[in-house]
Amino acid sequence: MDETKLVIHHGGSWMGNCYEGGMTKWVNVPRCVSYDGLVKLVEDVVKVDVARYNIQLWSLAFTISGTAHSRIKNDNDMSCMINVDKLLPEVFVSVYMKETTNCVQDDNLCNIPTSQPVYGGFLRQLAGYGSIPIVDPRVCNDETIDDDENNQWPDSDNSDDSSIPNVGRGSHDDEYWHDGVGCGSGSVGGHGCAGPSGFATFNIVSFREDGLGDDVDQTSEHASPQAWVIPRSERYSFEPISTEEGCSNDGRLYKGRLFQCKKDLKGTLNMYALKEGFEVRIRRSSNTRYEAGRKDGECDFYLYGIKMQKGQYYMVRMFVKDHTCNIDGFHAHLRQVNSWTVGELFAPELQVHGHSLKPKDIMVEMQVEQELHLLYSKAWRAKDHAETSVFGPPEESFKLLPAYCHRLDEVNPGTITALKTNVANQFEYMFIAHAASLHGFRTMIRPVIEIDGTHLKGKFTGIMFVAICLDTNNQVFPLAYGFGDVEDEMSWTWFLNELENAIGSPKDCMIIFDRHLGIKVAMEKVYPNVPLGYCVFHMAQNIKKDYKRKDVSLLFKQAWKAYQKSEFKETMLEMMKVNRVAFEDLMNVGPERWSRAYSPVRRYRLMTSSVSESMNSCLVHARQMPITTMIEFIRDMLHKWFYKRRTKAEKTRTQLTP
Repeated sequence: MDETKLVIHHGGSWMGNCYEGGMTKWVNVPRCVSYDGLVKLVEDVVKVDVARYNIQLWSLAFTISGTAHSRIKNDNDMSCMINVDKLLPEVFVSVYMKETTNCVQDDNLCNIPTSQPVYGGFLRQLAGYGSIPIVDPRVCNDETIDDDENNQWPDSDNSDDSSIPNVGRGSHDDEYWHDGVGCGSGSVGGHGCAGPSGFATFNIVSFREDGLGDDVDQTSEHASPQAWVIPRSERYSFEPISTEEGCSNDGRLYKGRLFQCKKDLKGTLNMYALKEGFEVRIRRSSNTRYEAGRKDGECDFYLYGIKMQKGQYYMVRMFVKDHTCNIDGFHAHLRQVNSWTVGELFAPELQVHGHSLKPKDIMVEMQVEQELHLLYSKAWRAKDHAETSVFGPPEESFKLLPAYCHRLDEVNPGTITALKTNVANQFEYMFIAHAASLHGFRTMIRPVIEIDGTHLKGKFTGIMFVAICLDTNNQVFPLAYGFGDVEDEMSWTWFLNELENAIGSPKDCMIIFDRHLGIKVAMEKVYPNVPLGYCVFHMAQNIKKDYKRKDVSLLFKQAWKAYQKSEFKETMLEMMKVNRVAFEDLMNVGPERWSRAYSPVRRYRLMTSSVSESMNSCLVHARQMPITTMIEFIRDMLHKWFYKRRTKAEKTRTQLTP
């Protein structure tokens, strides 16, 4: 029998007279092959479900006037295509869903066109446990659809799990789904497009371990089908898949989708592969095109993107989401993932909660949720990418400071901001005092200020300066804050100068700090007439470390808590007997700076700098943000505090404390 080679192209699409994308298969066929014989051969090569899809065969005709594609319909067309001289015969395959007019026997959803399910054996098996209501997800009003906790089946697609019948569609929907329009609006479970056709929705209930469903009411007209217990089923899908181009489950990949650059296209594909649990292999990547498929070369999963002419955008020209590989090919523990993809995965969580990410937490969550083992360095890069994606680049944040301060002064009159740069126009110091804080301090806040510094933990480390008070309800009242590179005499002098310009030197004011040498020197320059108070907690820690005697620590505590000078003198005389060195050191420091009895002004029981420490703890996550984002976080926090307190105070009808 005379044979010839035949080239079969499938999985692609026509762009004018060009068939782009897809895969190619070589076969040997008799020259006298019939049209029906070729159709059966193509069905075996393409592996299409003939019960649901029609196959159209095309060939290219080369003439003097140009090239045109002609459809093969009968044996005569076959003979002309096979016997072309000097050219190897080629067949181009197009797959279309059959148009059906069958109606689902449901009183509420009659007249919905559906395709006959090809899972007859599976349906007959489920029929023993009750009837199966089939609904169109686009018209289904089920409150549990968007409830991830109640959804026991994942959204990924696997070819081995073709177990659930689907609702078909009429020809009027072909363009809608084929072009990827409306992805997300008609999806099941809120996870994007369900594919070219909808899927049946089941009311899944718990299935008993024996799998027989004894607890199901067999007499019910619409009894729910039972779900089998399948080990590790959360990794696989139990939805049917199609062999035509569709939409990814999350709605982020579909034919016709545009991306600003190839990097965005690659990142979206990697994110999709990570969520679906398979690994992508790049087939071709250049300046104008991007092709990717499964690592298993026999799988039909395929993505083809091209760069648009005269622009930088990339368009998904073809996307086949179907997996024809063996389900055992999904090896979660062998997958690879880059830091960009992991960062994109954690970015929404960071945006919602605002809590700083830790590399170890990322490593643990990826191990538990995705069964991926990440190195610490990759987790750290993922953390940086997530923070940059949500908060913006730290470098750009400094450039926004002048505009942010200007806008803050406009929308909140009375706010005082100061920004200092060096000769190279690089950031050095910053000071902010909000109008509400200044007004409250001048009118009703006790004139005792605690100042402290805390370290920033972002990409650009530094120091945050804070000035805190307590209101008459003993609530934290932030007065001012600022930023600098280091905590030294120069930085504290600049900050205190700006504070003095904002509030002046209030009468009977005292400033409490932790005996930092830079603060002490700066205070003597800026506030020479304002009494200084030391934090007794830090002093007690130093006494415990230096003298290592519990009795000395107890006597010191009794001394600073004494209200009367006679009680203070009696306690210090006892300390002189116990440890004369400790007594002399404390007296050299000056009782007026750490005791109640000798304080030159009222300290209102503020003996430690714990108030400023409380403020620092409120900013434990914000201190890792870029500087402009951190300032906005603080402004929003103070706004909520003051609004809540004012609302509560306006409802008070009793007399307030002075």
